[in-house]
Amino acid sequence: MIWFLVFAGAFKLNSDTGRLGSATQGKVVSAKAPDGSVVVAWEDWRNGNADIYFSLFGPSGAPIVQDARANRDSTVGDQLSPWVAFGPGVFAVAWEDRRTPYPKVWFRLFDAGSGNPIFKAYQVDSYYENDAQRNPMCSWADSILWIAWEDERIGAEAIHARLFYSNGAPASFVLNVSADTNKNHANPWVAAADSTVMIAWQSLRCDTTLDSYYRVFHADGTPVGSPYWLTPTAGEQTYPVVMRWSGGFAAFWLDNNQVMGQLFTEFGSAISPSQVVLPGAPGRTRLWGVSLGDTFAVAWLEDKRVMWALIDTNLALLVGPARLDDSPDSVFSFSVVPEGTGLLPYWTDNRRGDPDVYTLGGLRLNAEEPPQWTPSVSAAGGVFLAAWTDYRNDTGPRENPDVYARLFRSSGPMGSDFPVPTASSGKELYPSVASTGDSFLVIWQDNRDGHYQIYGRFLDTLGNFPGGDFALRPGPNYQTRPSVTALPTGYVAVWEELSSDWAIKGVLKPSETEIAVSSPGDVSGPRVSALPDGRFCVVWVQTASAYARFYSETGTPLTLPMVVSEPTHQVSDVAVGATDSLFTISWEDIAHIYARSYTPTGESASEVITPTTWERYQQRPAVAARGDSIALFWDGWIDHPGLYIRQYNGNVGNPAGGFAEMGEPDALPRQSYALGLVGTESGVVAVWCDWRGSKGSDIYAGTMPWDFAVLAEDLAKTCGFQLLGSPVRDYLRVRASSPGEHILTIYDAAGRRLKEARLLGPGELALPVSDLGSGVYIIVSREGWRESFAVIR
Repeated sequence: MIWFLVFAGAFKLNSDTGRLGSATQGKVVSAKAPDGSVVVAWEDWRNGNADIYFSLFGPSGAPIVQDARANRDSTVGDQLSPWVAFGPGVFAVAWEDRRTPYPKVWFRLFDAGSGNPIFKAYQVDSYYENDAQRNPMCSWADSILWIAWEDERIGAEAIHARLFYSNGAPASFVLNVSADTNKNHANPWVAAADSTVMIAWQSLRCDTTLDSYYRVFHADGTPVGSPYWLTPTAGEQTYPVVMRWSGGFAAFWLDNNQVMGQLFTEFGSAISPSQVVLPGAPGRTRLWGVSLGDTFAVAWLEDKRVMWALIDTNLALLVGPARLDDSPDSVFSFSVVPEGTGLLPYWTDNRRGDPDVYTLGGLRLNAEEPPQWTPSVSAAGGVFLAAWTDYRNDTGPRENPDVYARLFRSSGPMGSDFPVPTASSGKELYPSVASTGDSFLVIWQDNRDGHYQIYGRFLDTLGNFPGGDFALRPGPNYQTRPSVTALPTGYVAVWEELSSDWAIKGVLKPSETEIAVSSPGDVSGPRVSALPDGRFCVVWVQTASAYARFYSETGTPLTLPMVVSEPTHQVSDVAVGATDSLFTISWEDIAHIYARSYTPTGESASEVITPTTWERYQQRPAVAARGDSIALFWDGWIDHPGLYIRQYNGNVGNPAGGFAEMGEPDALPRQSYALGLVGTESGVVAVWCDWRGSKGSDIYAGTMPWDFAVLAEDLAKTCGFQLLGSPVRDYLRVRASSPGEHILTIYDAAGRRLKEARLLGPGELALPVSDLGSGVYIIVSREGWRESFAVIR
């Protein structure tokens, strides 16, 4: 039996910012699968630079994944202009990536049922280093993914495309769709029929005005013919969209303010001349099209409202034009998916002061942006220091992050929170804290020199700064996302660094020994921890696997970089902690937490374990250790979102007992974003982002003694609850020995609240469960007792 204990009484560390986060959400796109599942993706600036986030909804409309990041890295470059498309059992997310001086188009595949990533992100064309790739659009032709994009190699855009298999491998060479490369081709749109694919785009091929063109390809990428003009007339033809129907393809586009249409066979022959479908209207722009079989739904922006119309195969108007959104504000970007015989819109508007993603009924898809986040913590004696990224001085959408800190003891905060840097550059992010004897060191990412470098500053346990800021390893390259740990005679810091490519670099102080941890490549999220004798371990994520490398106290490598995770290539976070003699490495892989202990020379000291299999998700692991005790800490879900912890003795093959929960029940309505953890002689100290207030996230801290599993068992006995039998069919019997009214709640394995009952103790309750299907459920009391039971039918 596993008991659970809730440790409440956590306290807030940051001052009240008086404002919510102000990140901008930009371009929004959406797609619908044949089974009714919907994926919505958008540009999101919550991390200081733009990333691509998405939400996945099942056929019933229930969320499967909410507000998840599609691109795995989040560094100094922006990820922009997303597109999404469903294939057989998967969906693709494509975007424009600006991590290098020339933007490139990348894509990533996800499981359509769970929303979990299947593979790492891939670049569509890496042959030309100095070409700019922008504005991708993708569509599936059976099991082949087609991606088209704007490609600039010699000063003006061409339309290029490439085919990919459902495992991400290329299925063709790069196709030059537009056939010329100097006419500012833009805004591609792709649609697939049974054996052909049509791509449409707008172009300055005729030099003076924009026109719309199309080209048809066989399913293997062989062109059927040359590019053709949709409407060889004067005027501006823009935003072409193409759709399939039973007779081939239908194309629609804007001609000045009119909506034009034309039907084609599967091989691109015109069935009839183009014609006006909708007369002109002022302010009409940005066309979107969806095929509903043999009717066509088109949507557009008109005076900052989403409008739509339904058109038949004679290009006659069936429904509309009519307004589609219900926004109280101006709409900036929109997309639509089919819904019955109409459309369901998604859009961004500014009703809360900065753009957010909405659908009908005021439902907001993006999370509240955290005003405080990425906390880190360390201990010196009985004093703790937490540091975090703070947007209280923000003057625009995520424009001015600073690093703030606060000292505290286990009994509560000391003094007030304060800025760490001597002078703010307005771009300080991702602090990491270490204790060096009787003082603290905070390091962070800083933009004061015009490009990101790692800076640091010392302070004592009273909050006094003995000196100013200093750059750890100044140079011409970008440095970001640092981690630091103390050594017997100094400290070691590591970070991501971009020269020709990303790599994990670091330095030992005061010896100034530079360490090159990883080879260049797709690396992110380094962490470092050290044994008492100074030997240390660096972990990071590379090509979606967890890596580690072990070092002597002088910085001499004891191993080559080694993969520590299982070969799934879906790792998104990794952490490391050190006991007196071993390192424990933990990672997140497909929404579960795993861990393994290692010797200082890289040999396995335990099997790979997972602390629990109950959670609907597990993410963002942290590891703390002291002496012979190890704590794994993660953000997960049992019957509600929470922060969970489990203790191990010696190595992670020896669990000390069950779980405990940090913080307070129901105080975390959304994900915690980041966790910090440190071990002390008496227990562990954790810091996290907490949404219990009304103004976004705050930084909270909590403490927990070692051997909390014993306390959990004692509490469960004191509560006096007992489950009388499992599995059950019609009734679940529960006994309570303690007096008073007890509230019992049943949840399913996904964490959904199903029913509630009252039990007057001491006594027994026969709780009807005949309405529950076969499966495993959880019963919870408000006193902290939880137990699982099975229903059989």
